[in-house]
Amino acid sequence: MKNGKQDAAAVNFEIVSRYLGWGDPNNHGLWCVGIEEGSYTYESAEDIRMRLREVVTDSGITYHPSSEPVVQDHSRFSDWAGDIPTWVAKIASGLSKTCADWRQYRETRLWLAGSHVFNANLYPLPKQRIETKPAQYARLFGVDSGDFGSYYRDRCNSRHQLLRSYWQAKEPGATICFGKREWPKFREVFGIAGTLSGATRDGGIERYEIMGRGFILAPFFGRGAMTDERARAIVRILREWNVTLP
Repeated sequence: MKNGKQDAAAVNFEIVSRYLGWGDPNNHGLWCVGIEEGSYTYESAEDIRMRLREVVTDSGITYHPSSEPVVQDHSRFSDWAGDIPTWVAKIASGLSKTCADWRQYRETRLWLAGSHVFNANLYPLPKQRIETKPAQYARLFGVDSGDFGSYYRDRCNSRHQLLRSYWQAKEPGATICFGKREWPKFREVFGIAGTLSGATRDGGIERYEIMGRGFILAPFFGRGAMTDERARAIVRILREWNVTLP
């Protein structure tokens, strides 16, 4: 029975590890990469199987081609606890050729098919807070609440390889990694470790140009860390790199 539980946990972890995110990863657009999903946790095997429904499978990874449907007279992100859609919309609308109003952009375009904007995460297991260590993850994924360190250090290596390979294959026009706590891991995963001297700092932002690709390290897209001034600085940098969106 124990081996059966271990096998199920391994399968579950494989499913969520291959699920990278949501939106439109194609057309050399804008990728935003966060640390991990927040505000909820997986509670059951049924929650995990949701990662297999209505997804696109491409090069060994899966993703949802859109996030939150457009429903008349209903805010798409009213159920989201965080500010990530707002900050991504403020940046993306500054690059859009046809929709400069960030509120309208968020409600009608963000992370939909054809938006050329994709959201991924560094780690696969959502947590309600940074310090949360869900006890059920031991049963569901074999990640013991007392040893989350090894999960972050070791168990995500294959996911990070998939993420980097898919990113390389899709060649986004620019990539923004947000969440200062994991800047060192972002550098490692995307192959910019050791090139800090090539960065310029702009109000809490680091910018890189690596093999013709623009890469920005930014604070977490939340209250206190991210500001309108920093969002405008990111837009200016992306425009310098000739990044445009529909």
